[in-house]
Amino acid sequence: MQNTARSLPKINTYKNLLFLLTGLSLLLSAAASAASNSDFDKGMRYFKQGHYNKAIQSFEQAHQKGMRKPALYYNLGVSYFKKGNYDKAETNFKQTLKNKNLKSLSEYNIGLVYLKKGDKTDAKKWFKKSAASSNKKIAGLSRLQLEKLSPRKTGKKTKNWYNYASLSYGYNSNIKLAPVEIASNTNDSYMDIYASTSGVISGSYNDGVLLDAFAYFLNYADVDTYDEKQARIGLYKNKKYADWRTRLGGYYERSTFGSTDYQQTIGLEARGKKRLGKTNSLSLRYRYNDISSLNAVYDYLNGWRQQFRFEYLDYTASDSKRIYYEIEFNDRQNLSNRNYSPTRHKILAIYRKNLSRAWRIGGELSYRYSAYDPTPVQNREDDRLRAAIEARYTISKMWKVNGRYQRTDNSSTDNLYDYTQNLYYLSVEANF
Repeated sequence: MQNTARSLPKINTYKNLLFLLTGLSLLLSAAASAASNSDFDKGMRYFKQGHYNKAIQSFEQAHQKGMRKPALYYNLGVSYFKKGNYDKAETNFKQTLKNKNLKSLSEYNIGLVYLKKGDKTDAKKWFKKSAASSNKKIAGLSRLQLEKLSPRKTGKKTKNWYNYASLSYGYNSNIKLAPVEIASNTNDSYMDIYASTSGVISGSYNDGVLLDAFAYFLNYADVDTYDEKQARIGLYKNKKYADWRTRLGGYYERSTFGSTDYQQTIGLEARGKKRLGKTNSLSLRYRYNDISSLNAVYDYLNGWRQQFRFEYLDYTASDSKRIYYEIEFNDRQNLSNRNYSPTRHKILAIYRKNLSRAWRIGGELSYRYSAYDPTPVQNREDDRLRAAIEARYTISKMWKVNGRYQRTDNSSTDNLYDYTQNLYYLSVEANF
């Protein structure tokens, strides 16, 4: 009974027996017309077979024919709960609150309804009512729910801010000129620094306002014209709706390329994540970017970008899997002879395996197809294949060391954009 409402006559555990004992007196009490009783009995048969929609239909027909007994409202509440219609489940459970035999049981079920709605405050209110029940089993289940909803007092403060930083040293065999997406045929070693912070401004991580920010610095040893700097700050609202954890917000991003200003971006983002089972989940993301240049040289990239992502994740103690598909649309200013507004499709798969508590290895494979509108001198389509392997060693809860090799092959109908790139790096990471 901790996780779902039950029917009166279904007997599997002591919780179901509790419902049955409560329901027998109801079924033997108030008499209704033969027609309504027939619909009610039919509804109970459908329920036991797991046909909840048909059960609801029969129960509603009994109600339309004049049946008003508490058992009808209770079983309607259970049926609607099973189908995920929590508003109607709540309405019907509340119809039984005046019945002394069902009062505390219905209070408990209403608490479960509010849990499903993601409203922990009202769920606790109803569990507190049912915890006062003279029925020890209902009171015990209610107290158990209240314990789950109440933060444990460990003597430690709740952590509201999470910080991450990494320092990497690597080698790039073919540096890509980011603005025009052309490989430079130049190789160089580099160092980069990445730092991010995420914290709760108000409320909590599950239901509150959060601030996210990061900064990234890339510095090549010899060719400073390819150095990059990037920073972002954003505000997001996290909220749980039924089975979905959602995030809605916006951010501002600014970047430089070489020694000059490059772009600024205003972004809007909406995410939703739903747990499918104990270890796996489905994630959806939509992102809109309004992009403007900070240097007239890059005005041809002004415009917008939209991305839609569908992602499947599976995390266990031994390994993790992540697969997503993303489609991207662009509308940029472009040049008269070159188009920079691709429609892109990307598929990515990542697998990581924990060899021990300290060692983890992984692999990544992705494919991206990009199509550009034709111009007088260009009819461009790109196919990019990328593969990577990595290994991570955990030194402590705070410190990790990570090594990665990545190969990228980009083939294009415009030979100017053909390139192969090999990237190696070793990084030290810290979480605090």
